[in-house]
Amino acid sequence: MNYFGHAVIAHAYRPEPAFVLGAMLPDLLHLADGPLGELGDATLEQGVAFHQRTDAVFHASPTFVAWCREALDLARRAGVSKGPARGMTHLVVELIIDAKLALVPVWQDVYMNALSSRPRAIAARSRLTEGLDWLRARGPGLHNTSAERLRRALGATLGRRPRLAPSEVELDSALSAWAGLPALVEADLPALLGDLASLFTGVRETQTADFVRELGALLPPRKGD
Repeated sequence: MNYFGHAVIAHAYRPEPAFVLGAMLPDLLHLADGPLGELGDATLEQGVAFHQRTDAVFHASPTFVAWCREALDLARRAGVSKGPARGMTHLVVELIIDAKLALVPVWQDVYMNALSSRPRAIAARSRLTEGLDWLRARGPGLHNTSAERLRRALGATLGRRPRLAPSEVELDSALSAWAGLPALVEADLPALLGDLASLFTGVRETQTADFVRELGALLPPRKGD
């Protein structure tokens, strides 16, 4: 998942806005003046550490791996070469996860509160602060599954990596092949949350199954339900 998803999971673990912001920061390095380095703020640093823990569980998630495999197969069958197909599929799945989570009003508030958090270690970094303000001004709606949004994000991320950057034709082909991918992700989001429940073992007073129920209950009902 990308930074919106990290905000959701971090808030479920520890709802302080500064902790949630810390969990988002590793995915926002493009907004900063350089590497994060020492933040000098325990809550932010703990959020960054939780991001790393979350990624380790998330990237090994059977649900996430299955989505990436499906996206890769679709892209390859559409004629996308191996390097760009591999580079895009991991990212496009993460972008779709964020977009689906961003439909939930409670998580929209979590995200906006984190972006508004200004610990001293953040306020002292002008470029990062400007970037956070830019995201806040655009709101949760920035995260969506429109072809324009996915094209822009994929192009910006992979454009400077020659072995992974898709051609315009490949990008068009992939986006067409992935037309049904958002519905697939949406249908199986509860399974992903279940994969992530181990992050809460021994931490929450409730059982990890409660984490799945609590977050899953907030998801919008699937079409036809």
